[in-house]
Amino acid sequence: MTQDCSTKQSKGNVRSRRSTCRLILAFGMLLAVAYGVIRVLPRPPYVHVVDELPISARLVRHELIRHGVDCCHLFEFSCSDAALRDRLVTRWQLRDLTRSKEPPVSFVASAHPDWWTPDTPAATHKFGWRDDDSESYVSVWEQSETGRLYVEVGNW
Repeated sequence: MTQDCSTKQSKGNVRSRRSTCRLILAFGMLLAVAYGVIRVLPRPPYVHVVDELPISARLVRHELIRHGVDCCHLFEFSCSDAALRDRLVTRWQLRDLTRSKEPPVSFVASAHPDWWTPDTPAATHKFGWRDDDSESYVSVWEQSETGRLYVEVGNW
């Protein structure tokens, strides 16, 4: 009778371990599916420029323009302060071009959407970064009076 009891206990332990393994496997599969879903959720278009927007800024418009293999992203932000501008300047190490004769890099001067008006009214601050080796650039125009920040990011 003792033997029967230990056999039942042994079978119970095996079932318990199998149940635990199945539970762990199911949980792992659930985590893998959740990770996959999170990765494919739409992300805001500006995440490659600035990870997240400060509370004082919101995206008004975005457009992707392609010229063959070259492309650029145009952004218009509404800003109640300079927090977004400061984040961009810090992250990209933008040079202040406001008093410079050198304008920010732009490849959409002649072909742009109607809403793209970084110099109307005249931008109060201009910033830029370009890397000839990677053929990429970031340009920023700030219109303090209208509370608008225009950002062009692209490659050539």
